[in-house]
Amino acid sequence: MKKTMLLALALCLGASGAWAQTGVTWFTLGAKGGYGTSYFFNGNHINDDLVGLVPFNQAFSFGGRFALNFTAGQRSHENNLNLGVEFGASRFGQRYELQPDPNTTESYTKDFAFGATDLSVLLRYTGQYGGFFELGPTFSTLKAEHFSQENSGPMPAEPLPFAFEDFAAQRTALSMGFGIAPVKTTYVDLELGLRFSYTLTDFMAQEDALMAGLANDGVFVPAVPYEQYRKTSPLVVQATLMVNYYMGYFGVASCRKPGLKLFSY
Repeated sequence: MKKTMLLALALCLGASGAWAQTGVTWFTLGAKGGYGTSYFFNGNHINDDLVGLVPFNQAFSFGGRFALNFTAGQRSHENNLNLGVEFGASRFGQRYELQPDPNTTESYTKDFAFGATDLSVLLRYTGQYGGFFELGPTFSTLKAEHFSQENSGPMPAEPLPFAFEDFAAQRTALSMGFGIAPVKTTYVDLELGLRFSYTLTDFMAQEDALMAGLANDGVFVPAVPYEQYRKTSPLVVQATLMVNYYMGYFGVASCRKPGLKLFSY
């Protein structure tokens, strides 16, 4: 995982460094928050009529951001390439509606909730009118204290509980977002956006004999045995709100000497 993080950072730095040679580099600090939904993709579950995946599951996140804005000119808010590092915490989950007997319509529900700490390295382009597009990896670590599961509804037997160790402690996701900054001042930007984060690695720590992932609880049995194991990949979609403070810049003055200016413009 460390090698993946270093490679992603090196690629982002290489792309941003080429841009930065001709302009001004601005330093920004930000605070962000997001709210939306999560959905756990699994090929076996999607194709099984006995497994219901509830499409809306509460997901939210919050944290901070430090970024370098490489501008082609003297304006800090537009036509720039931005390399940002975000850190924070997130919550997400999935509700399953499982039908243990294909001959009846009765089903029971399983609610899973997870919490994680996240580190994202995002490369962003901001256009002339404040619209932006961003892309990069997110590295997450699950936290045992934020894991919970609840069962409800008619059950022929008590489902076996999952242990925190049944899930991969580390996961890697690809994050992509876009949005606009409706408020732009000399010192502060207010941004509204939409971000997608899809897990590339398996959410489960290992394969199970039933190949049912989070549906394997000792009660549910597929009507037709699954042919192969398929990984579980959470997708998180959130509307985001971010406030950025332009704390200073580094550039080349008219005398061609580099200079650093903080907090006062």
